[in-house]
Amino acid sequence: MIKKLKLPKINLSATWYLKGRPGFFSKKPGYYSYHVTEQTRELVHSLFPKDFFTEKCQIMAQIMTSGVEGVVHKDVSRVYAINYMLDTGGDDAYLGLYNEDKELVDTYKQVPGEWCLLDTQKYHAIKDVVSERIALTIQFFKITQEQLEWINAQIQD
Repeated sequence: MIKKLKLPKINLSATWYLKGRPGFFSKKPGYYSYHVTEQTRELVHSLFPKDFFTEKCQIMAQIMTSGVEGVVHKDVSRVYAINYMLDTGGDDAYLGLYNEDKELVDTYKQVPGEWCLLDTQKYHAIKDVVSERIALTIQFFKITQEQLEWINAQIQD
């Protein structure tokens, strides 16, 4: 359900996202997203094929706090997310992966500087988050065969 991708580490500026341009806010406090700067967008675009990004694919800042701790869920509208971890939200913070009965089947502890693909239509939850968990996320509301093939070619063995 989560796959590590062979994409390079990136250096983001101190102001890589726009706090004044919020995106999605969860009904439950603790999940926030923000639009990124043009500089950030251009940097991320440079890592992907020319026509990779579509209207159904957005680059956002994702901030999570302990408010969403342990909330086992599937995303409502996102089908996949590629997350680039910047701050894990604590030394012991991890992503719990669950089966259809919401039973924990695996865990993943993403590290800063790592890109991962998450199937957001599978049950998941963050755990042991004690501070802000910050990631750059590429969210897919619809994914094309070409996007999937390119992503699958980037999966680390």
